Amino acid sequence: MADTDPSGAESLLARAWAEREEAAYPALFGELGPGIYPLESSLFADGFGDPSVDPRWLPSGVFRSPPNAARSHWVFVTSGLSNPWEADAAGAFTVMDPDRPGVV
Repeated sequence: MADTDPSGAESLLARAWAEREEAAYPALFGELGPGIYPLESSLFADGFGDPSVDPRWLPSGVFRSPPNAARSHWVFVTSGLSNPWEADAAGAFTVMDPDRPGVV
């Protein structure tokens, strides 16, 4: 992903996306398969009766990773749900801690 700001520096979003999908996920899960299966806008209109959708949700999706030499089961890995869409620097956004509800 080659998203750059006017100075030519890669955006936080691009760096986070690349780190997650090119380094962290492969290290954790191995080969993730042929690609990501993103949300479709029709899901919101047809499934929920609401044609409006935040466009930032549409790149979110799921990798479907088949069993491999390292594991004997399928893995379904979400991607894009924690993208720092509106942050321009590390630390400029809040992360919820699922192990400590109510604590950020």
